[in-house]
Amino acid sequence: MLCTLGITSINYLRPGESLMCSVCSTDADGMSCYSNPPPPRECPMALSCANLMKSDKGRLNGFMRTCLMVMQNDRCFFIGRERVCITACSKDGCNSNSYQQHHLLDLLRKRK
Repeated sequence: MLCTLGITSINYLRPGESLMCSVCSTDADGMSCYSNPPPPRECPMALSCANLMKSDKGRLNGFMRTCLMVMQNDRCFFIGRERVCITACSKDGCNSNSYQQHHLLDLLRKRK
């Protein structure tokens, strides 16, 4: 698994409303998650969609699209030697577009 965020939050969506996010991982399907994301699916209780990218010495070695139960700011952090960057958004399907991928790459380059 790329990483686990053990954070919970109060859900601000109205009953019956769900955010639509792309959900996939390079751990499961190679780099197709990065280059060819699946269509967005319903994410009950999610407040944001996210893309997470993991690299080691600048080499991409993990990518995930997922739903989050929290609002998350874009940021990078280290888990051991690996650098993990996350971008989040709060509109249906927002983590399935190329803007999010390019933004993640910019975060990896700028914050070393």
